[in-house]
Amino acid sequence: MYTSREAMVNKFGEREVIALTDREPFINEINDTVLDDAITAVCGEIDSHIGARYSVPLTPVPAILTQLASDMVRYYLTGAAATETNPIVARYNNAVKFLKSVAKGEVTLGGMPNDAGVAPTTANTVHMVSGGRVFERGSF
Repeated sequence: MYTSREAMVNKFGEREVIALTDREPFINEINDTVLDDAITAVCGEIDSHIGARYSVPLTPVPAILTQLASDMVRYYLTGAAATETNPIVARYNNAVKFLKSVAKGEVTLGGMPNDAGVAPTTANTVHMVSGGRVFERGSF
């Protein structure tokens, strides 16, 4: 898992995580089932983006992924009692943009020891050779 209940509470505060996860009948507590479902969905999305470049799931988890995953979980949880706002959408879009850059190799996930987890590249390339010309211009 790239984020956790504790990481969400540390980043956004318990009150906001309660607002994001509490469902009817409201009990004014963090609903761990709702939170875990969102975390699982986000981890799947992150893996789908970076899986071509890194062996997933990543261990250890780079700090940047914890931050991005928390922003993404927050976005996933909006829509019920919590309202989606422009900053929440912007953070989600920035996270996806960063993950796409990681997938393209434009940026790396800092904190990975000696590039641990980097997926091996293959040398399966196509090489074509022509058999030469059969006809030439001007020669009859």
